[in-house]
Amino acid sequence: MLQLAIIGLSLISSCFGHYELPADLKLGAVTAAFPIEGGWNEGGKGESSWDFIVHNYTDFLVSDLPPEELIAQAKVAADSYHNWREDIRVAKELGLDYYKFSIATTRIIPRGPYNPVNQEGIDYYNNLIDGLLAVGITPVVTMYYYDGSQAASFFYGGFSNPLCVDAMVRYADVLFAAFGDRVKIWDTFQDGYKECKEIYGEFIGNEYEYFPRGEYEYLCGRYLILSHASIYRLYQDKYKAEQNGLVSMTFGLDWYEPADEGAQEAALRAMDFTFGWFASPIINGDYPQRMIDTIAELSEIQNFPQSRLPPFTEEEKVLIKGALDLMVLVHRNTYLVVDHFDDSFPPTAQKDVQITRFIDQEWNDTNSFYTTTPWGFREAVKYVWDNYGQPEIAISHATYGAYEDSLNDDFRIHRLQQFLQEVTRLIHEDGVNIKYFSMWSLIDSFFFQYAYTAKFGLYHVDFNNPARPRTPKQSASYYRTVIETRIP
Repeated sequence: MLQLAIIGLSLISSCFGHYELPADLKLGAVTAAFPIEGGWNEGGKGESSWDFIVHNYTDFLVSDLPPEELIAQAKVAADSYHNWREDIRVAKELGLDYYKFSIATTRIIPRGPYNPVNQEGIDYYNNLIDGLLAVGITPVVTMYYYDGSQAASFFYGGFSNPLCVDAMVRYADVLFAAFGDRVKIWDTFQDGYKECKEIYGEFIGNEYEYFPRGEYEYLCGRYLILSHASIYRLYQDKYKAEQNGLVSMTFGLDWYEPADEGAQEAALRAMDFTFGWFASPIINGDYPQRMIDTIAELSEIQNFPQSRLPPFTEEEKVLIKGALDLMVLVHRNTYLVVDHFDDSFPPTAQKDVQITRFIDQEWNDTNSFYTTTPWGFREAVKYVWDNYGQPEIAISHATYGAYEDSLNDDFRIHRLQQFLQEVTRLIHEDGVNIKYFSMWSLIDSFFFQYAYTAKFGLYHVDFNNPARPRTPKQSASYYRTVIETRIP
């Protein structure tokens, strides 16, 4: 009877323009180290940049909790450092094909880039990786998820310093050697745009009057891109033949829709300054031409001696071009845009785009952390497919962040269903080669600067209980059914 019901649902879906998910589409879930692990100074771990921010700049965080409690919560988060077996249990309960997690850089090299490797950190992730494989779940690893060493940030200037390239290659070499026999899909960085423009350009830029905004962001982007490409080449030269894995990078992919007929160029410029900033060098070997020309023009108007966007050398262009095995995309928001010229001093990366962005209030779900639209998600992925060489694609971090969350999270089910239905249309109608899809996040977490303002998990975590128990929401049941039936 169940089989007949599934066949019936499949026929009904096809009749109404809905499709089944392909059998070879892998379905997973995502987390990241800082939001879930806790154990911030256990097992030899050093202080990360986010540890430092939370412990010293609680005003930067968006939370109703008093500072002391906020700091205490961040130090434990979902306590996955001690509850990693529970995370494996719920991942198995969902029937995930893969589980994507990040490795905390400061668990592996606690005191900065050229210091000793911490064996306790290696052991922790070995246990997690082996535990996942034991229950048939593929481990997928992000090397760097916004949580670099505070020592490296403070003493070396983070990604503004060319030394970071060698430091990241050394770190990646440690990871490939320790885990590459079992980990076959790697992401070097989680969304360089957010790392360089938002975390550095906005957080630090807002704290310090003379911080070189409009310059630092582009130095950060330059050396992050070179770090990724150097890691990719390391893997190709030293590990690919034996380990045969994939090395990628996750790209943020908001969609910018022209607000009127005169805003077509503004929308294209917005795509170039966000997604294209990091994707174009990796795919094409250089920044988008609109980005190069716009920043050069503004820099001249603002009396800089040269463009604030540092160019790649010809040798670097060869290094970075094609340094990608899989295009990993994170879609969060859809915006309307119009042109807005602003050459005021001091510059910022945000002003350089020369747009005003806003949302249509008809899209606005007041309970949702992001302004996501199904059509915007589809348009964004089609844009990548049509303009960036038709790469194999992974959709990562599909999500619904709820300000008011519930175990009966119909709103999250609705959003997840919309995402999955658009994925089927992208595959069946648009011919896009999507091979992976994952939800953010497996469990509730301490979500960086937003703490507990919004909840994203398929599983509820009781942050008032020292044991941090995990309880499935209705969305977990829905996702498990989709994984079993392939029908969104």
